[in-house]
Amino acid sequence: MKMIRRDSELPIELLKPHPKNPRKDVGDVTELAESIKANGIFQPLTVLSGDCIDGYTVVIGHRRLAAAKLAGLKKVPCNVAEMTEQEQISTMLLENMQRNDLTVYEQAQGFQMMLDLGETEQSIAEKTGLSKATVRHRVKLLELDREEFEKSQERQPTMADYIELEKISDPKERNKALKSIGTDNFKWSVQNAKRTIKEREAHKEWDRLFKELGIKKVEPKLVDKKEELFEDRYVSYDDAPAKKDISSIKKAVKEGSVSGFTVRYSSVHVLCGDKVKRRKVKSAEEKAADERLRQIKKLEAQAKELREGFVRNYTGGHEDIVIRAAIEARASLYTWSDRDKKLKDYLGIKENEVKGSGRYAYLMKRHPEIVLLGYLALHYESESYRIKLADGNGSYTKNPTLEAWYEVLTKLGYRISEEETRLLDGTHECFKEET
Repeated sequence: MKMIRRDSELPIELLKPHPKNPRKDVGDVTELAESIKANGIFQPLTVLSGDCIDGYTVVIGHRRLAAAKLAGLKKVPCNVAEMTEQEQISTMLLENMQRNDLTVYEQAQGFQMMLDLGETEQSIAEKTGLSKATVRHRVKLLELDREEFEKSQERQPTMADYIELEKISDPKERNKALKSIGTDNFKWSVQNAKRTIKEREAHKEWDRLFKELGIKKVEPKLVDKKEELFEDRYVSYDDAPAKKDISSIKKAVKEGSVSGFTVRYSSVHVLCGDKVKRRKVKSAEEKAADERLRQIKKLEAQAKELREGFVRNYTGGHEDIVIRAAIEARASLYTWSDRDKKLKDYLGIKENEVKGSGRYAYLMKRHPEIVLLGYLALHYESESYRIKLADGNGSYTKNPTLEAWYEVLTKLGYRISEEETRLLDGTHECFKEET
């Protein structure tokens, strides 16, 4: 920046706001206007030198300019300077940040403009005093739907919540999850988005594999009476093909025994010529029950992932709650011969840290409640019947054990979503209605 002249009294009609000012709304300037009427402007505005016919563009002092107009001033004091476009954006951004005048979204827009003009995350971090990670996370906000972002600000989410959204790779799914940010449903929405993307990618991989091998899709109704899963294994269509499945299918194709494939209840069924077995055709009611159970199991699995994530990231505290929960559970937590290994796997503790030193020893000394909570989680989550909420027909079954586990988790800070609540009390639409 090169200063041309200082304290020049310039006609107010020749001053215009900078079109790229990060701050889009100068706010209420009534009080400032009254102050200017009484005392004048103490700090000159900074404007760009230019042709007087076109006027001067304001870089610093947009609120003072708006207040001066409201106060009826004809001229205002200005410092006239020469700046590159990069210097203009940087100056406006830093000036507003120092005054805390910018929203996080406006900061993000300013950072993006600086990046577009050749700055780097490192140089922006040095100028603003923020970390590179903070700059990067701010810029990521621009990928969100602007209208939904502004609505989300009313719910006062944390920046950590917005960072959680970055884990969703698909913009459309990310904006869906944005609608619940700041609510108890947020974690569920993020998890659901990630599962949806994972399943979508898995479907593409399966379809790509079958296309590559020249295996045609067969309509389910054509295989009702002679249906067989390849090598009698249910292969999930919602999971990417495993190496052993790809190898088996390629081998069967080479032998000439594959006659097609179909997808039913999110499972891949590969039809193999002479290996086809005749089976009883399921009734419409049986098929509906299968579909209900498939949906329920997916929801149960998603809820389990959220609970496990909470336990693994638990930072301690509330020792009394954890100890009381362990006593009430009456779980034989300390009789397992391999309890340390199971806990290591669950909490992600390295093999050499299980005994004697490292994180395990630290937790046992400083935060034994985290270790105990890990054992409790293993107790509640290890058997499928403990988290089961439906019978074989897809009808709701009350599960007091799971209710007790949720009660412990919510006391420790877990935010249970509406989906989990409706699963737990049986009001979720996935269950069969009783007649």
